[in-house]
Amino acid sequence: MCSSDLPVFTTGFGDEEAIFSVYTLSHVVLGIVFAWLQIPLWVLIVFHVIFEIIENSDFTINGFRSFSTKFKKTTGMQPWTPYNGDSLANSVADTFASIFGWILATEIRKEFFVS
Repeated sequence: MCSSDLPVFTTGFGDEEAIFSVYTLSHVVLGIVFAWLQIPLWVLIVFHVIFEIIENSDFTINGFRSFSTKFKKTTGMQPWTPYNGDSLANSVADTFASIFGWILATEIRKEFFVS
């Protein structure tokens, strides 16, 4: 796929090839939670990068596929498109989304709750 063909947003569950997905908001919320707990930004970044590496490991991807197959056999429904892991652009965007959430929550706390 040429980089100019990379979609900016997707609403397909399990399709993480686009820069932003339906899960991007959850990464923003993660940043907000870290800020609310007053966990330093560098800890959030390290945690999130490790999370993205584990999420896109063969072990995790195969776990999603196994669950999807078992779910389909049990219910007859495919829960989401086959998961192939996130694109690099999506992983980077998710990390920046968590940083954005942390900065947003920190600035709101400064503005409204700290004298």
